Amino acid sequence: MHLLVKGFILSGISGLGWMGLFQLSNYLLTHYSKVKNWKISHHHIMNICEALVSGIQAIVSSVCGIIVVASCRHDVMWATNLLAPWYAWIGGSYFVYDTVAMYQVHLASLSKVPVSFMKRISSYLKRRTLLVIHHVVVATVLYPIGNK
Repeated sequence: MHLLVKGFILSGISGLGWMGLFQLSNYLLTHYSKVKNWKISHHHIMNICEALVSGIQAIVSSVCGIIVVASCRHDVMWATNLLAPWYAWIGGSYFVYDTVAMYQVHLASLSKVPVSFMKRISSYLKRRTLLVIHHVVVATVLYPIGNK
């Protein structure tokens, strides 16, 4: 199978994994907060879950970075490690997931969610313009460069 196809498959699976982890943590924290009778809003629960998944991604990314740097320390300019391009697919899918998760958290923060999809997207982009641009650039430019 071609490496590009394998990369897209890995990206899709990891993207589903990130979203599944977000949804699972959202479900568990919502249930736990009801059992404990905590007065925490749905928006805050979703925000906590997004931060939890982001923290997990930061740990995984750091561990991969340490492994790559340790294996390439003899020649930091030209040495390669097989983990780097494969993790680039996972990291890129994380940024796509995070853009979607931020959108869901944004919707949960609104007192009245607009009926029109375009108005929902517009309010999200107005509130998070730079963050969305950052995520799009990282996912479409920086991580693909890691696959070269």
